[in-house]
Amino acid sequence: MSTIRLSKVLKELNIGLDRAIQTLTAKGHEVENNPNTKISDEQYQILLGEFEQDRSRKEKSEQVSLAVREEKETLRAEKEAIKHKEAPAEVPVVEPEKPVTPPPAPKTAPAPGPERQP
Repeated sequence: MSTIRLSKVLKELNIGLDRAIQTLTAKGHEVENNPNTKISDEQYQILLGEFEQDRSRKEKSEQVSLAVREEKETLRAEKEAIKHKEAPAEVPVVEPEKPVTPPPAPKTAPAPGPERQP
């Protein structure tokens, strides 16, 4: 008889811990309220029978999500291809070098001479 961790079953069936514990308790199985608890094959089969619909919903949801993601990636790739076709290749513009002229020297005022008294 093999065992499986309850947390793995919860992920697989897309159900919560409390819901699984309630179901097993209602079917007469005593299970610890801990996701690391190991359950028997019989308990696994009970959960599988009860929540198979949740599992199939999860799988369908993942398939839809994957399809939407692929569609978005395809559209994004098409937009990029169109964008590259429309935009001409950028050619760097090289301007001719202008001669560098030194700035004009500042004008100096004549030095003041000695003052004259009348």
